[in-house]
Amino acid sequence: DEVYIEEDDAIRKTEIIFRDNNHIRNLVDKILSPLGLRVDESSPMVDARLKNGSRINVVLNPITINDVVVTIRRFKKNIMDIESLKKEGTINKKVADFIKICVKSKLNIIVSGATSTGKTTFLNIISNFIQPDERIVTIEETLELNLNLPHVIKLESRPPNLEGKGEITIRDLVRNSLRMRPDRIVVGEIRGAEAVDVLQAMNTGHSGSMTTVHSNSPKDLVTRLETMILMSGLNSNPSTARRMIASSIDMIIHLGKLKNGRRILLRVSELLNKNEFIGNNTVLGVKDIFKYKAEDAGINDNENNENNESCRGDIVYTGYTPTFMDKIKSRGLNFNFKNENLG
Repeated sequence: DEVYIEEDDAIRKTEIIFRDNNHIRNLVDKILSPLGLRVDESSPMVDARLKNGSRINVVLNPITINDVVVTIRRFKKNIMDIESLKKEGTINKKVADFIKICVKSKLNIIVSGATSTGKTTFLNIISNFIQPDERIVTIEETLELNLNLPHVIKLESRPPNLEGKGEITIRDLVRNSLRMRPDRIVVGEIRGAEAVDVLQAMNTGHSGSMTTVHSNSPKDLVTRLETMILMSGLNSNPSTARRMIASSIDMIIHLGKLKNGRRILLRVSELLNKNEFIGNNTVLGVKDIFKYKAEDAGINDNENNENNESCRGDIVYTGYTPTFMDKIKSRGLNFNFKNENLG
């Protein structure tokens, strides 16, 4: 009798009641059987994609104290665009125009943010700024990206089978994608060793590639990437890892949530190819180009005051002109930070 649904970012309990645990188990078996999968005591966990694109995850006792836990994720069919984000107040026109110019100029971009800040949705939207004559390879653990472009190849990782064989990782797919003649690679999210391959791709002829990383701030993003590189098995040290990051990434778009739950773009930043010293630690410098300025700093972001409930504010230009403007101008584009878009 514990059936919940999520609507509009809120989870509520329903009045749906199953007869007993066997009723649920029989339903799960009917769903998994056409997929050639099963879940039982010898294999008490399964994750799969249904024919309609939804994802199902099943966990059995003893992994959970509940007898069975079923999670089904249905992805929205309505495709959001940049105008939708403007209407919702996630972004304003000036910043949207700037990001559009950056994508068209083939800058390497990472979208960062905490859980449920809309990173994948945002990545999907800005990916549609890519020119229609480009060949794009998307790589995901779960197919969620839906680029409205004519030449898109979608790759999805695969878990091992019941014998522990047949696994295809994100890293495997990134490496294989380099042999598929992509103009750009768009990776849904990087969490581990695949960071090395994504950054190397960005730095070796696949400019304009994009991905997302879970982080609490742009500086936290850099630290997380450094850790991923050092734990990847690559013979590296912190200094080498920082050089790899700095030479690969042009821009960071950091997302967050206001106190009222509304998603918001907090920062657009440039990653500088130089070190800053914070205490005894050496970190890469990050300069904000645009930054959300709250009237009372009421945003859920570790580098801001989290104790104020006000949600009024706007995304403003900081006065900093990024060094990658030379790349933008080399593409025949430009942007006037003080007035109108010249691109």
